[in-house]
Amino acid sequence: MIPAFDDATIANLQSFSDSQLSEIQVKRVGPEGNYEVQFTIASDAIESFDYLTDDPSRLILDFYHKPK
Repeated sequence: MIPAFDDATIANLQSFSDSQLSEIQVKRVGPEGNYEVQFTIASDAIESFDYLTDDPSRLILDFYHKPK
């Protein structure tokens, strides 16, 4: 779990623009201030891959075009 986002972080995420993503939504969903980040891909030709790093502990999301 990552710490709760501040308003500036939410604004930065939701205003991020990329050809592979059509929208990023940040929602407060939990009673303890937990957040859900939802990525909407721009087309069916986009796939994603996620992984965790150890030091520092981070979640990495990669979006890429499917191979033809």
